[in-house]
Order: sequence, then structure tokens, then C-alpha cells
Amino acid sequence: MSKKINSYQVMAAMIRAFFEAFGCGVIDSNYPDSDFATRNDEKNIKQVMLDHYENISKVFFDVLFPFIARIQYEDVEQALNDANKEFADKGASILDYLRFACREQNFYDALVSEYQRNFGFLLKGQFSTIPEHIEGRIKGEAYAFIDEPTAINCLVRIIFSAYVAGLHNANKKQHIDQSTILRMLLINTQLMINDCPLKNTEADLIEQFLEACGSQDNLNVLVNTMNDMYRDLAEEDNNSDPNLN
Repeated sequence: MSKKINSYQVMAAMIRAFFEAFGCGVIDSNYPDSDFATRNDEKNIKQVMLDHYENISKVFFDVLFPFIARIQYEDVEQALNDANKEFADKGASILDYLRFACREQNFYDALVSEYQRNFGFLLKGQFSTIPEHIEGRIKGEAYAFIDEPTAINCLVRIIFSAYVAGLHNANKKQHIDQSTILRMLLINTQLMINDCPLKNTEADLIEQFLEACGSQDNLNVLVNTMNDMYRDLAEEDNNSDPNLN
């Protein structure tokens, strides 16, 4: 039987992953052949993000809304249908839909706080570090818990979707950088599942992923979902923007 995770912990990791993935998509498009230090230079991040800050809220909603609902509702499809019925012809805003997905006010308030916190880091040309994320995230009493395999599946899809959105926003023909994807998957899975830094940073990549995932079954979910995303993206846009290796 798989373990379950506090929904606040999952939501915080998902939001951090979104901002990192979207930002890295934009950055990788502008510095495709640069080293890690150049891509993560604060001045470079702030400069390339200047033209994209206004797009973040819409992309955030498009990517995160179904996954936030998946955390809070057992029957996600029914919840989304209910949302569409409730807000039909009412001119509902993005915030109305997100408030519905969050289900409870405290969870919505935490989501807004996490959004603002991560946006603030991006404005400074940064992504939150592991210690900053752990110390700063909202640690609320969960209404709902989500099993680890489902949470990992959602996280992988968020990272791919947000990263590709960043590539598209930059309007540049660019390959998906697998090293960027793997780094984001490792860090954000560790935060979501374990809520602490990796213990064995000198281990090989597979061992680090196994530590982050917590079990071989969870690691299999991560790898299978990653492969599904690569395949789906290739089918949607074969050999066009973005190009897949």
C-alpha cells in the first residue's frame, strides 16, 4: 500500500516546480549552449524573464488547475464538470476557478502565498533553494492527502508542461534539455516526497532518484510518466517547436 502525503506539502512542491520549470524553459531557449552557471546567473534570469512575467499567471492556471483539483477531490472529472457548470456564463475569473479547485479557504490562501513567494524569487532572478523552500512553505493541516505515485505522476507532468510552455513563450526553436529536466525532477520530487535535502549527494543519479522517490515502485512511476510525456510531446509536435532529442 502506497504512502500518502500532506496536500500542503504536495501543493508547495508543485508550485515551486512550476516556476522553476517555466523559468528554465525560457532561460534554456535564450542560452541554449551555455553552461549551468551562465543559465543560472541572476542578471541573466531577470533579463530574459522581463518579457514573460505577464504570461505567468495564465500559464500557471492552465498547467496547475487540474492538478490542484486532483489533490483536493477524489473524483477530479466530476469536480471539473461541477466547476464548469457553476461558472458557466458568470464571467468567472482564474481566481474563482482556483478557489474552487482548492476547495477550502485555508488551502487557497496557502496556494496564493506559495505563488507570491515563488514569483518573488523569480523577480530577483532566483529559484528558491531547498532550505528556503522547506523553511518558507506553508505547513497547514491537510483536508486531503494524496498517495505518492499519484503525486509523482502529477509532478512530472507539471514539470514537462511548464518547461515546454517556457520554451514556447520564448518563441525560439529549441531542444528540450534533458539535464535540465532530470535536475528539476530530482530536486522537486525530493521536496514533495521527503521535504528535506538529499542525504547522499555523492551517489550516482539512479541512487539519488531512488532516495528522492522513496521506493522502487515510485521511481518506476516517475520514469514511466517521463517516457509518456516525451512520447506525447513528440506525437503532438513531431520535429517542430520544441524539438525533441
